[in-house]
Amino acid sequence: MELVIREENENDYSSVEDLVKKAFEIDRDAKAGEHELVRKLRRPGNLSLVAMVDGRLVGHIMLSRQFIKDGKGDYPCLALAPLAVLPSYQGRGIGSQLVEEALSRARNMDYGSVFVLGHEGYYPKFGFIRASSFSVKAPFEVPDKNFMALELKEDGLKGVSGTLIYGQEFYD
Repeated sequence: MELVIREENENDYSSVEDLVKKAFEIDRDAKAGEHELVRKLRRPGNLSLVAMVDGRLVGHIMLSRQFIKDGKGDYPCLALAPLAVLPSYQGRGIGSQLVEEALSRARNMDYGSVFVLGHEGYYPKFGFIRASSFSVKAPFEVPDKNFMALELKEDGLKGVSGTLIYGQEFYD
């Protein structure tokens, strides 16, 4: 199995949306329309990576620019959403490799942090901890254990507190 991770390009768009739809169909807890979120989040400055196995598109991850808002201002950050792997390729480490590659590239994007709303048993292995540890809240009710943050740089969230503000794309 030869795995290649690269940036998404226009030729991938339709296949990525199909992949994300298939990946989230089996997750009863997932929000419908994750594939539509991918379409809405495609814009300069966001990171969209695909995983190819033997030339077949099998995985996708996106990091998008968001903000932490407090009384003093807005602090740019990234949000990891969505992460998707075709069901027939899950359990082979492809999702982990996508996360690791995305975080590696994010460290060169001049952001101090990345946030994820995800499974508490999965994301901590990449260094994510509860966002509340940094005094950052989600903009909606969510279990504390599922809203996590990772500092991309040392002290990337030092002196930052407030509420993560997701773009309108997450609500449409």
